[in-house]
Amino acid sequence: MSVSSTWIQGQQHPALEGIVANFARDDADIEWDATSVVFDGWDGIFVARLQEGESRVRISVLFYEPAHENALSDASIEDWFNRQPLPYASVLALGHAADDLDGVTVWPRLRFERSVDNLQLMGIASDVSAFADAWDSGGIAEPPRAGYLDVGDPTDERPRAAWIFIGSEASYPEPEELDDSREKGGVGVYDLQWTAPKNSDVGDLALVYFVAPRKAACFVARIASRPFLETGVERSPDDEFDPNQWWCYLTPLVEIEPIAYEELKAATGGHLLLRGKGGKYLSPHAIGRLTFTAARAEEQGLIDRIAQVPEGPAELPAIVDIDLPTWASIPAGMLAVEARVEDYIVDPLLGFVNEHRGDARVPLPVLVPERQFRLARRIVDYAILCDGVPLAAVEVKLSLRRPVGGDWMTSPDFRQVRACMDEMDVPGLLVDSRSIWLVPRGAEAPSYAFERASTTDADITAIVDLIFDQAYEVFGGSAGIRQRRL
Repeated sequence: MSVSSTWIQGQQHPALEGIVANFARDDADIEWDATSVVFDGWDGIFVARLQEGESRVRISVLFYEPAHENALSDASIEDWFNRQPLPYASVLALGHAADDLDGVTVWPRLRFERSVDNLQLMGIASDVSAFADAWDSGGIAEPPRAGYLDVGDPTDERPRAAWIFIGSEASYPEPEELDDSREKGGVGVYDLQWTAPKNSDVGDLALVYFVAPRKAACFVARIASRPFLETGVERSPDDEFDPNQWWCYLTPLVEIEPIAYEELKAATGGHLLLRGKGGKYLSPHAIGRLTFTAARAEEQGLIDRIAQVPEGPAELPAIVDIDLPTWASIPAGMLAVEARVEDYIVDPLLGFVNEHRGDARVPLPVLVPERQFRLARRIVDYAILCDGVPLAAVEVKLSLRRPVGGDWMTSPDFRQVRACMDEMDVPGLLVDSRSIWLVPRGAEAPSYAFERASTTDADITAIVDLIFDQAYEVFGGSAGIRQRRL
C-alpha cells in the first residue's frame, strides 16, 4: 500500500516518524509541523521534509560546529568542501549558515532523498558519520564505497503509463545541467520539475518533447513524484509556460536520438495533437512502435530500463467486465476526464461496496448510487441511497488538490465534498483517478484512505462500515436496518 497516497495530512507521517526513530538523540528536541520535522542527531541537526507530491522525503543534515580550533571563514569552509570525495548515499552541499554563526555565511550539509512508500535508510548513518568526523577534524571523509543502495528509484518497476512532456527551447537542458542531475539522481535526489498531467503517477514514462525548432522527443525519464498544483512559481523569463498548473519531479533526463514529431504521430496511428502544457498520454501500443536509441552508446542499457512498454491494459476494459483486479490495474493515465473516473472507477467501486454490504455488523440493504443528485443549494456527483434515503455523498476528481500545511479545509476539493455532506448530513467519499478518501460526517479531515492500485477487501469493507454507521443512526439501529432489508 502506498504511504504517499494513504497518509492523512494532519497526522505525523510514518516516513518522518521512521527517520526520527532511527536518528534522533535520546534527549533531542523534536519540532514537528504538517510535512516536516527538525531534531538533534548525534552528528548534526536533521531536517526531514516531504517533497511536493508527498512521494519522497528530503533529509538534510547540518553539521555541528567543529571541534578543531582553526578559525572558520567562508573561504576555509569552501576549501574543506572542495577537498571532499563524493558521498556514498547523499549529496554534499553548501547552504546558508545559521544567523547566530559570526563571520560565516555558508555551512556544509548532506542531502538525502528516499521514497516514502518503501523507506530505506541504508547509507545515511555511514555518510553522516564519515563526513561529520572529517568536518570535526578538518580532514577528508572516507565514505563507504560498496553495496547496493536502495533510494526508491522509479525505474526499478515497469511504468503503468507513458506521456509526452512538452518543453520550449528555453527549457532545453545544458550538458552541465544533465551531468549535475545525473550525479544527484544516482543517490536518489531528484530536483528536476516539469509541467505534468494531473493524472500522471510515480514511475510513469516521460518522453520529453521540445517544440520548434526541434520538434522532437530528445530525452526520456520517469516521473518521480505525484503531480502537485503550484501557483506563482518563478521560471525563466524566456519560459513560455504559465507556472499556475500541475508539476511533478522527474528522474534525470537521459538523452536519446531525437524522435521526430512525424514518427511519434505515426506511432499513435496518425492522431497526435501536442497542444496544452500538461502532457499527452501515449498508449502501450504507441510506445511499442517506437525505437529508443541512446545518444551515448554506453547509456543504452539505461535507456532500455527507462523506456519500457507500460504494463496493464492497452485499452479501457468493457465496463461489464470490470472486477476488482481489473479495476485496480486501470492506469490513471487512461482516465482523461472526470467522466471516465465516474464510469470506470466510481461506478464499479460502488458495485464492490454493494457486494460487500454483508460485511457490516448487520448486513445492509441494497445501496443505490444516483449520479448528479440535486440538493437545495448544489448538485453532488453521487448520492448513495437506501430506500430513497441518502447515506453518503461522493465527489469525483481527476486529481485531488491536496491541502496546504496539513489543513484539509484549505483544499477546494475537500471543502466541496464537505459542503455536500453538510447539506445532506451524511459522511462522504472523495475519489480521484488514483485514490479514495473516506470522510466521516462533520470531520475536518479524512479518517481513512487507500490507493486504488493496491486495494484490498478490507478497504472496501471500510467504506461499508462508514455507510453502516450512518444507516444505523438514520434507521434507528439494527432493527431498523433489518426492517429495510425485508
